Amino acid sequence: MSCPGCDPRPRSKRRLYGWLMALAVLAGLVALATASPAPDTAVPATSGLVRVEVNDRGFSPSSVTVAPDAPVELEFLRTTDETCASSVAFPELGITEPLAMNKPVRIKVPVSQRRTLAFQCGVGDHRSAVIIN
Repeated sequence: MSCPGCDPRPRSKRRLYGWLMALAVLAGLVALATASPAPDTAVPATSGLVRVEVNDRGFSPSSVTVAPDAPVELEFLRTTDETCASSVAFPELGITEPLAMNKPVRIKVPVSQRRTLAFQCGVGDHRSAVIIN
């Protein structure tokens, strides 16, 4: 005869379910702790050189904000073959540059007027921008 609210499973099964739940929670915590961080959302730059890593998640940082008339040069560095970003394109400027593995590529960005200047991988799957503001 069982009481209301009692678990009808034998004690050994309850203990097994408890251990399985604890392992599932632990596995979730480990997965969160070892997950790759999201790409930086934006980086302000006053002027000079801004490094942009090209990895399996796209461009990092995902955008760069600069002041008008503050000369800036972006240095792209592709760090993986696990990406479609084997080139970088600035469609508005008509610039497309190949990105060799682990070889920096520098592109001077015209910053004479306020605007958002988009750049992307060669096929357009990964997109980012230089925000001139």
